Amino acid sequence: MKKLYAVAAMAVMLCLAGFVMPGVTFAQQCLDNGDGTVTDYNSRLMWQKNISAGNWTRANHTADITIGGHSDWRLPSKGELFNLYNSVCKSMMVVKNEGYWSSDSYNDSAAWVVDFSNGSMRYEVVFNNHFIRFVRNAHSNTKSNTKVIRKF
Repeated sequence: MKKLYAVAAMAVMLCLAGFVMPGVTFAQQCLDNGDGTVTDYNSRLMWQKNISAGNWTRANHTADITIGGHSDWRLPSKGELFNLYNSVCKSMMVVKNEGYWSSDSYNDSAAWVVDFSNGSMRYEVVFNNHFIRFVRNAHSNTKSNTKVIRKF
């Protein structure tokens, strides 16, 4: 009987440890940089917190964009958007449960959209309007004011 009690107590402790671990993981995985960006250390990507809307041509125009002092923003791939959909870091961002443009084109007149209501992917004509969220590699140090916050 003592052995059974010990096994049950150990199982309860392991289950409780499993519930506590995600909070620790979240704290280590996501960082709100306080400048309109969130860094996801698991993917090594920095995301724009806010979103805008527009067609795919507008979404791919990133030459004049500076967010959080960084100027090397780009439209994410459909895989990066899908990973963000599944990431705990999205809770630190403005998220609409609708489609987001990816950088991946389907053909000359269509591109891939990731739907944040269910994680599905579809292609749509490039002149449709969807949400836009920019991303950059978090380890890149391209900043307009050259101040380095963190290196990997």
